[in-house]
Amino acid sequence: FDTDGTREREARAIDWLLQGRADGVVATFFHLRVPQLAVLARKGIPLVRLESQHKPDGPLAIDSVYIDNSEAAAEMTRLLIARGHRRIAMIQAEFGPSNRRAQGYGAVMREAGLSPDFITDSAYSEESGARAMTRLRERKGDRPTAVFGASDVLALGAMEAARNAGLSIP
Repeated sequence: FDTDGTREREARAIDWLLQGRADGVVATFFHLRVPQLAVLARKGIPLVRLESQHKPDGPLAIDSVYIDNSEAAAEMTRLLIARGHRRIAMIQAEFGPSNRRAQGYGAVMREAGLSPDFITDSAYSEESGARAMTRLRERKGDRPTAVFGASDVLALGAMEAARNAGLSIP
């Protein structure tokens, strides 16, 4: 079930689970917090949250899996630099794990003597990724040779906009 990261669709997903349409859930919730998820725990519906950072154990039986967002972005940046890219842009949203991902990207760019190039849009959505890619394409002068998104949906939108503009993506 894809919520598109919206509050309304996340709430609809909870309703869907309460109707017994799934035995459990592994999900990233952008808007719902423990109080809203408590109803699932009370009903005995297993829940694992995919998180952008470690969160302390709470009163509910909710497990979490998280990654080191800073290191993940740093590793992606190292890979792009190793492949010969020097003008690398990062598309990010105004909230969520973007700040930690931006820290990793920015640190590696500066260590390599390169300038970080952040393109920020309002949300984690394909539309935001497409808008950011359009802004990159419309720049005068040296455009980036590589772009990576702070999330899959940002990257999908950016890729669609690039393809629609006739750009190739390996």
